Amino acid sequence: MAEAHARFDGEKLMAEPQEVPYWTLSSGGDGDDALVQRLQGTAAELNHDRLQRLRVALAAMSDNPPVLMERYALALPDVPQGGRLVAAGSPLAKQLGDIIGTTRQVAPVEAAAGSTEVLYRMVVPERLASQLAQGTAKQMVAKDGGVYSAVRGAKSIVGNTRFVPVSGGAGTAGAAGAGGAAAAAGLGSAGAVGAVVAAAPVVLLLAATAGSIYAEEQRRRTLERVEDILNTLKADALDEERDELNGAVAAITKATALLADEGRLGLSLGLDSAVNRIDTAVSRAERRVGDWERAVAGFAGSATPDELRAEFPGLGAAGGEFEAKLRMASFAIAMKRRVAILQAAEHTQADASLSLSRFNDALAEDTADLAQLEQRMVHLLTDLAHLKIEAPARRQHKVGYRPGEVRELLRWTPYLRAFADRETPASLGRRDFELCFVANDNGSIRVLEPVPAG
Repeated sequence: MAEAHARFDGEKLMAEPQEVPYWTLSSGGDGDDALVQRLQGTAAELNHDRLQRLRVALAAMSDNPPVLMERYALALPDVPQGGRLVAAGSPLAKQLGDIIGTTRQVAPVEAAAGSTEVLYRMVVPERLASQLAQGTAKQMVAKDGGVYSAVRGAKSIVGNTRFVPVSGGAGTAGAAGAGGAAAAAGLGSAGAVGAVVAAAPVVLLLAATAGSIYAEEQRRRTLERVEDILNTLKADALDEERDELNGAVAAITKATALLADEGRLGLSLGLDSAVNRIDTAVSRAERRVGDWERAVAGFAGSATPDELRAEFPGLGAAGGEFEAKLRMASFAIAMKRRVAILQAAEHTQADASLSLSRFNDALAEDTADLAQLEQRMVHLLTDLAHLKIEAPARRQHKVGYRPGEVRELLRWTPYLRAFADRETPASLGRRDFELCFVANDNGSIRVLEPVPAG
């Protein structure tokens, strides 16, 4: 089971001057070598700001911009947890191994500084990866207020870090800029600045694997929220809905493992049956959201507590029927997103012209209805939160309201706003994403959940 990976202290890691090797990987574009050489010039190394500017320029000037992959040697306490282990014999691990070569091993100078593991990080432009980390669960937030990330401390990477370009696969050309940590890590002492490694299939497969990890984490979190309510709410029909969706997990898990370990999807894994169950649940969620939208529209901007309870059973108390059905809708969406990652990867690999942008476009097409449904849920909860709460009509001989009735009326507006804030599907906004993996000495890799890049 995937879990959000912990953040290590990038500020401590980069407290001393460092050389960080980086590769330039093609994600499916033509003419990448000439573009990188034109933008990077003849610089043998870049500082952090120049590396960021190179990233932005590549994204602006290419439909399928190359992706920069950085290498970091880490101490064991700084190694992110969670993610998915991919076997050494898998196409993904083999292809990445051909690129990183012996750099997966901690160099003696790095070991002397306390490092024991090696992590690789790519920052993928938002327009190429916007669909990788969409979902209804709230983004995990670090204690200092930032999001969890593999290679960032409170102050990010300090300014004296030098990023040294690697000319090609470290196991072959094995060349980087001048000396230092890059040479100590086995990258050589000189290389062709701007050389691009043809790596579109491996970048796409890494993105698909990372996206499936994120989607599984979303499914797990939304299921936990559903079960929190169903454990106290006696609703047999909703229990059956949950169990039916959970019955689709096994087939999806097998397909995800096959995609990561063999680079393909199996035709006899029961995916069709699983997809049918999930589509039924999404259709049920759409119907319910439509009913709720009509109910809110019928209030015409104001409602009494009794009217709210009549249309939204259990509203006003913890763990009501409406809240359970709302979370079931989020659960169905999370399950559908997990399947969509697999389907988009399959569609893209069926075409010889592999590219990360094609994968993202296929995923966006497959999840367009989900995005619309989530947006409708956002509007529904926003409209609920902004309803004017009216006092119930009183008989003529009753002029005033008892103190308890007044308190009940006054609590509804803050309650509805807090409810909407808690249940509204999260949005990560327009952000670039970082894809990271930890390389093991035995050839396997551990792919981490994608997170927004800072």
